[in-house]
Amino acid sequence: MENKYLAAVSRFHNMVLLGISNQPLSIWIPEDEKRWHMDYEFHISCIWRIRQKDTIIAGYQDIYTEIDEDGRIVEEETESGTAEGNARGRTLFEKNIFGKMSSDWPLKILGFYESEVGDIRIEMEKGYCFEAFPTSSVEERLEEWRFIDVICKRHYIWPKEKQRRLLLLDKDNTDFSQLLEMILQEMIQEEDLMVISAGICQGEKLSKRVLESGRCWYGIDLERVNRIHRVNMEEAYDYVVPIGVPLPENKAIFLEEILNYQKYVTTGDESRKELENMGKEICEAIGCDYEISDKCREKREKELKKYKDLLGI
Repeated sequence: MENKYLAAVSRFHNMVLLGISNQPLSIWIPEDEKRWHMDYEFHISCIWRIRQKDTIIAGYQDIYTEIDEDGRIVEEETESGTAEGNARGRTLFEKNIFGKMSSDWPLKILGFYESEVGDIRIEMEKGYCFEAFPTSSVEERLEEWRFIDVICKRHYIWPKEKQRRLLLLDKDNTDFSQLLEMILQEMIQEEDLMVISAGICQGEKLSKRVLESGRCWYGIDLERVNRIHRVNMEEAYDYVVPIGVPLPENKAIFLEEILNYQKYVTTGDESRKELENMGKEICEAIGCDYEISDKCREKREKELKKYKDLLGI
């Protein structure tokens, strides 16, 4: 998160939305606009606040504090002041965010911190700091926050137990695992399953065919979008698909049906159909809903093209 930018803050009912970009985008979000397209999104449902040094700029309770057209607090209860916040947008939240903070966007992120109980602190330039505090003691509690990597379609959720993680593991994450990850991102229909590709070693550059596939499938330069990862063996994965590499010795859960890929040797020119067949086999092995269709491809293409237009690629 460091060196990225907070480009906008909005809300949907009582959930606050943080829009984060790789570039210092200067955008204007109308007060009644609930959606936008960013590189990353933070959806916060727990208690939170935004402060600038020792002054609280906005906080969780502001969503439930209605104001009139002149900006004065409405003392009496109204039908719009429900448990989900004032959906019409006339609250202290809008007044404080758009009246005090929005003129400073974008804000460079200087530090990101997460505690073992899900507390979040995002430190930004100009003395701004966003803080969130999960407070429920219920073991099977609802989602407190969700961080979304929009382009890679990765969701990080607190509490963490609510999401399954599928690791595609190969030698250096520059070629085959990248292609298979893109295919699975199209196919998988379940939002609580996160697909991650990584390498035993840290690769340097995406392969030529990955870049060509990006241009052919989506009309975009994946060098500006996809990231190369080295596997973090300290992380837990529900499913591991080792592709042409030995199965790592960790505590991950994996299924016998997908272990055949340990001895897989890539030809370097697998067709899209072959990749889809591998994706289908993986989805069926872990009991995941999937779909292979032009509609899925077009949906992914639109998502990436929105990103492309946003950065002017």
